[in-house]
Amino acid sequence: MELKFTVAGRIAKPVEDVFEAVVAPERLSNYFTTGGARGRLETGAEVTWDFHDFPGAFPVLVQEVVTNKKIVLQWETAKATATWTTVTMEFSPLEDGRTLVRISEFGWPETEAA
Repeated sequence: MELKFTVAGRIAKPVEDVFEAVVAPERLSNYFTTGGARGRLETGAEVTWDFHDFPGAFPVLVQEVVTNKKIVLQWETAKATATWTTVTMEFSPLEDGRTLVRISEFGWPETEAA
């Protein structure tokens, strides 16, 4: 069985603002990568994300960026497994000026512990 999930939420900002808050490292560091993000998310880039709760920079491989629409990236699940998951973020403008963001992730290895 493939392990995957999708979550979605609405953000009370225009799609351009929401998208930029994800691709710009200085903005992403304010709310997600609490230990800092290094490198702008652009197709083909390798950037790093650091989290206070999990010290040490995580490499992030950016597969595709479509401005204001989609970001596809990969990051390692755990150094011991050498397995990478794929994350897709989709940004959709809503009629009321908000943005719908959908985030999907898949690729975890199956283990005995599930």
